[in-house]
Amino acid sequence: MSVSKPDDAIFYPSPFMQFLGLQIDSMKDGTSQLRLPLHPQLMNKGGFVHGGVLASLIDAAAALAASSVLNPHEFVVTSDLNIAYLRSWSSDEIACDCRLTWRGSTLIRAEANVTAAGEVLAKGFVSLLVRTYRKGSEASLE
Repeated sequence: MSVSKPDDAIFYPSPFMQFLGLQIDSMKDGTSQLRLPLHPQLMNKGGFVHGGVLASLIDAAAALAASSVLNPHEFVVTSDLNIAYLRSWSSDEIACDCRLTWRGSTLIRAEANVTAAGEVLAKGFVSLLVRTYRKGSEASLE
């Protein structure tokens, strides 16, 4: 499988993250801070933010934190994502703070907290595989 690499690929979210409304506040030195304004399409039928939205936010935060320390010819893909859902939330906006906890040559690990109004809603632990773009701005997942 091959993917194209836009010149500024690490500085904007994927189309999926754009669809969700993800906002990047900070991305540097192995950390990232993201915000997500909530709207009805992100809620479950009980009126609370959907667990998959929290998972997506944690995943994006980890990838952006990792991207902040990669070489220009590298990118990451998630290999493992573990989440502890701690509290429900139903209004305003949520935030995610992420930091890298370990980096090897082919694997990066990160921790993230999703919060709202000072309350921790979820904690995430992410492992990311480091990959290299092929010549011509194409990457292989082989």
